[in-house]
Amino acid sequence: MSSKWILGCLGFAITTAAALINYAEDERVQLMFQRATLQQYDQDRFDGQRFAINLFSEWPLGYGPGSTVITAPGTLMPINDPHNVYIKLATELGVQGAPVYVSICVITLLAYSRSRGGADSLKTLLASYFLFLIVSGFVVDTTHWRPFYLAMGMLLGPSMKGRAPAVTKSYA
Repeated sequence: MSSKWILGCLGFAITTAAALINYAEDERVQLMFQRATLQQYDQDRFDGQRFAINLFSEWPLGYGPGSTVITAPGTLMPINDPHNVYIKLATELGVQGAPVYVSICVITLLAYSRSRGGADSLKTLLASYFLFLIVSGFVVDTTHWRPFYLAMGMLLGPSMKGRAPAVTKSYA
C-alpha cells in the first residue's frame, strides 16, 4: 500500500470522527444511531428464520412452496417471512431442491468465467453485481427479483454464443 492511500484513509477517519463529535447533539445523528440498532421488524425477521429452520428440521425433504410465509389473518401481508433465500428454499424445497438454486448461480458464474472474448469491464461489472445479488440472498429473498434473472441472462447469453445450432431459413 502506498503512503498516499494510508494518509487518505487516515484523513477520512479523522474528518468523519470530527463530524460525528461536532454533530453528536444533533437529533438527526441521534436518529441515525437509533435506527442502526435492532428494530422490531428485525426481530420478526429472525423469528421467521427460526420458524423456517424448525420447519426444515422436521421436514428435510421440503414442506412445500409458500410454507415459510405466514400471512396476517384476512390479508396477504407476510408477517413471518424469513428474508433469506437459502433458508427459505431449504425449507420449501428440501435438501434435494435447494442445491438446485445454488448450482444455477455457480453455473452462471462459471459460464461467465469461461466465456469467449476475454475480460470485458462491462462483463466484470455485471458479474460483480450478480455476485452481490447472490450474497444479498442471505438478507433478502431474491428468487422473485427481476434484476437477478436479468443479470443471470446477461451473463449466460454471451457464453452461449456460437454453441447453439444455426437456424437456417428454408422456403421450399
